Amino acid sequence: MVSIIIPCYNQGAYIQEAIDSVKSQTYLDWEIIIVDDGSNDEGTLKKLNELRHEGYKIITTLNCGVSSARNKGIAASTGEFILPLDADDKIAPKYLEEAIKIMLEKARVKLVYCDCEYFGAKNGLSPLPSFSMKGMLYENLIFNAGVLRKAAVLQIGGYDETFLTGWEDWEFWLRYIKSETEVFKLPATYFFYRIKDDSRNSSLKDDRLKLCEQQLFKKHVDLFFTVLQKPITSLREFNFYKEEYNKLEDYKKQLHQSLSYKIVDVILSPLKWIKRFSK
Repeated sequence: MVSIIIPCYNQGAYIQEAIDSVKSQTYLDWEIIIVDDGSNDEGTLKKLNELRHEGYKIITTLNCGVSSARNKGIAASTGEFILPLDADDKIAPKYLEEAIKIMLEKARVKLVYCDCEYFGAKNGLSPLPSFSMKGMLYENLIFNAGVLRKAAVLQIGGYDETFLTGWEDWEFWLRYIKSETEVFKLPATYFFYRIKDDSRNSSLKDDRLKLCEQQLFKKHVDLFFTVLQKPITSLREFNFYKEEYNKLEDYKKQLHQSLSYKIVDVILSPLKWIKRFSK
C-alpha cells in the first residue's frame, strides 16, 4: 500500500484537486491521510469538515509547519510506501503504478521520482537534471513528492521539524539518500506543481533563505566536505561570504573538538581573504 500524506494549512480551495488526482491513479492500493496543520481559514475548515464526513482520515494539529505535519501523517500511516503530496499539487494517473513497479523490482531503490510541470500562475515543463550526490549539494534536484519506503523514512527520523521556512525537503534528501543507486527517476512528467502569487518558496525573504542555507550547511558540513572536491565553491553558491563570515567564525568555535573544526577552518581561510578585499 502507498500512504499519501497531504499536509494542509489554509489550502481548502485546492485540496480537492490533489485528492482527485490520487483517486484517478491506475494503482489502486493507497490510502490518503490529511494533516490539518492548524488551519484558521473558514473555507478550509469547512472543506476539511466535509472531507471528514466523507470518511477521509484527517489529523488536526497546532500549526507547527510542513515537516511536523508530514511526520505526523507518516506516523499514522499503514502503507509500506509513502508519497508526500502538498495540498495544492497534483499527480498524474500512472505515477503510483510506475513508481511501485520500480520499488518492487529494485530492492536498493529508496526513492522514485519524475519530472515536473508547473501550473497555475505559471505554466510549463520543469525537467529536472540527472541526479548525483555531488549535484545535490549545490541545489535541490528533487521535488517533495517522491515515492519513499516508509521503513527507510522512519530509520532516519523523518523530516527535521526545525526547518520552518524552507529547504526541509532538501535537508531530508541529504539524510535519506546515501548513493545514486538508491534513486530512480521515471522518464516522464507525473508531478504537477502549483505556482501561486504567494507560493511559500517565492515569498521567502532573502534573509530567511540565508538562515535556511546556513542551517543546512551547518548540519551537513562533513557531507559537503566529503563529497565536494572544492568546498569553497559550495559556500559561494550559498552566499556565505562577507556578512556570513562572522556567523561561521562563531560556528567554528563550537566545533573545536570535532573533525568539522578542521574542515571549517580550511573553508574560512579563503573567506578571510575575500572579506578583506571585497569591501
